[in-house]
Amino acid sequence: MYFDSKGIYVLERSLHGANITASLGAVATAADLTFCGGAATSLGAALSAVSIYKSMNKSEQDLAKTMAQALQAHIDASGLSKDRKNILAQMLDQFPVSDDELAQGDYVAETVAANHRASVWDAQSETGKAKDPAHQTPQILDAYQSALQATLAPILSDPAFAPHRQMLLRIGDLERMLEGTSGYMRMLEAGINEKAITGLARRVAEDEGIADLGAAWNELERAVEIAIDMQAEKGYASNIDRFVDDVIERMTALSAEGRDDEASEAADEAFADWLERQEREKLAAEKLLDQALRTDLLRRDAKKAAMRLFDKAQIAFPDQAERFDQLRVIQDDWYVRGRDQALLLDLQVSAELAALVTRAAASPEQKAADFNNQAVALRNLGERAGGEQGMNWLRQAVNAYDAALDIFTRETMPADWAMTQMNRAGALLRLGERAGGEQGMAWLREAVDAYDAALEIRTRDTMPVQWAMTQMNRAVALRNLGERAGGKQGITWLTQAIDACNAALEIRARDTIPADWAMTQMNRAGALSRLGERSDGEQGMKLLRQAVGAYDDALDILTRDTVPAQWAMTQMDRATTLQTLGERTRGERGMMLLQQAVGACSAALDILTRDTMPAQWAMTQMNRANALATLGKRASGEQSMAWLRQAVDAYDTALEIRKRDSMPADWATTQMNRANALATLGERAGGEQGMTWLREAVDAYDAALEIFAHPGTEHYADVARSNRAIAVAALEQLTGGS
Repeated sequence: MYFDSKGIYVLERSLHGANITASLGAVATAADLTFCGGAATSLGAALSAVSIYKSMNKSEQDLAKTMAQALQAHIDASGLSKDRKNILAQMLDQFPVSDDELAQGDYVAETVAANHRASVWDAQSETGKAKDPAHQTPQILDAYQSALQATLAPILSDPAFAPHRQMLLRIGDLERMLEGTSGYMRMLEAGINEKAITGLARRVAEDEGIADLGAAWNELERAVEIAIDMQAEKGYASNIDRFVDDVIERMTALSAEGRDDEASEAADEAFADWLERQEREKLAAEKLLDQALRTDLLRRDAKKAAMRLFDKAQIAFPDQAERFDQLRVIQDDWYVRGRDQALLLDLQVSAELAALVTRAAASPEQKAADFNNQAVALRNLGERAGGEQGMNWLRQAVNAYDAALDIFTRETMPADWAMTQMNRAGALLRLGERAGGEQGMAWLREAVDAYDAALEIRTRDTMPVQWAMTQMNRAVALRNLGERAGGKQGITWLTQAIDACNAALEIRARDTIPADWAMTQMNRAGALSRLGERSDGEQGMKLLRQAVGAYDDALDILTRDTVPAQWAMTQMDRATTLQTLGERTRGERGMMLLQQAVGACSAALDILTRDTMPAQWAMTQMNRANALATLGKRASGEQSMAWLRQAVDAYDTALEIRKRDSMPADWATTQMNRANALATLGERAGGEQGMTWLREAVDAYDAALEIFAHPGTEHYADVARSNRAIAVAALEQLTGGS
């Protein structure tokens, strides 16, 4: 219904909601024709007589028809009198919803309609805008709100609209962040119009590789500076070539209007002309390419930007050997800036330029080195980007490392071969960490094999520091394997991970390399904790105590003041281990350990805030809630009820981030744990309050089971159904079976 002939969602082509507002305008006019005595018998038929509708393309017309059908169905079922229908049609025409109101209502039909009703009331009360007093009655305003919600709901509630809603909200966030800044004012002063500024925000928001709003703002700030630099060329006379000056002037004007695609095309045509005009002045060509580079960066076209850099080097350095060396310097500059400033686009340019330099290499050794450089940039991109795009970059990195290993053989270049094996293992490790199922396990095993290969050259005797680093990274891969695998194999891998950490600590001493020592202790603690969770009796308790000790050792170096993020993550991991210890320990000692777990989570939340690290914040809230719930179940009296209520509050807080649409598995797990705490509260409270909590628990179990109906979640579904049955039985006992 909402897709065009090529399967493209209609709203995707107009992210600022122009399709929605234009469609509402057409529907409002058609409603006026129909309800006020026009010849048409239905809204759908009346649309064909509306000029706005006639000017729309087919996809937009289909959207308007859908809205008209929804409004018609609502009106037909409303029971409104003819007079009220007429008033309603007039209001639809007189008080249209704006793009800003759609955004302010978060593109949620109910919110947009309610907000718009309030604005219509305010406008009439303050200015007397309504021509008819009937427009001011609460009844007609209620009818108007209901009709508007019914008209928007089929579009805005469609699940296919959800990703576009997120994109629209991000664009709005970026525009609000930009408005009023010095960069915004400088762009206006430079002659860049509002459309072009909006276009910059839109392109950044549409980049799927950018993970969050902070990263998007970082990229947008860079785009702003490039756009301003581009406008600085306006009116500049190079005294070299009038043709180039004219093209740059045209590109500058196009970019100021947000027409960067046309500006790039103008650059292409101009450069082709330059080549055909028998090698014009070198400085003129470099000037042209600098401006073309800025244009392509504003377009976020990394491949084309890399080509600009490559073309400029061809002009500036005629000698092939010198050109190759300079290109590697340029490529490294873009990589370092992208890495250190977290600029995704700069890293993409670095990777694309490395691929071009590889094809220009004069020797196998040069080619292998550039394959390695390309892989490093691609791996950095993959580690920073989420989703399938990040996975694609990591796979490309592995392919580039493989290409380098075809040249860097163990026999001819052992040190380079070992370094490349180490880096390749790192990319495989990231792939394995992100992927589930057998494919993820396969990548992790391949990573361990690559680390083992590197250790054949990086021995303790010849390269002790590199040997220790490789052992530590190998331990991370083994720990990941052990955490995923069950039975004896999982225990074997976790034991090997601990052994690898212990080996690394023989070189990574606290006195000589404190930061590396602390990181190794933290990884060792993680493996000890997982092994302790799987081991029974005193052996399991011993391993868990060793894990807490290792976390405490790491926190002696990884302090809150020096490395706050690592400190907080270590506190969170330590809290999980303390909780497991507390659950296994009886009496006051167990209660004390559980309270320490709550305290460690609370400490971590001082750093892992909702604004800066929302996913980690939500996970820590979840872990804190789990510890509180366990405390509540063990305790009695009012203290028990207080801890259980705090646990429910913490679960609710986690669910502010762990949304069903974006994180369904985490959402369902949190709902199930929340239901467990509510059920315990209800069983202990009794009476009316107990029944309320038990009903909430049953609802939360039902919500979780909607997600646990998917393949691969059978175990969680069984647990949720079993716990739900217990809660239902408790509720029936309180209600007498009614």
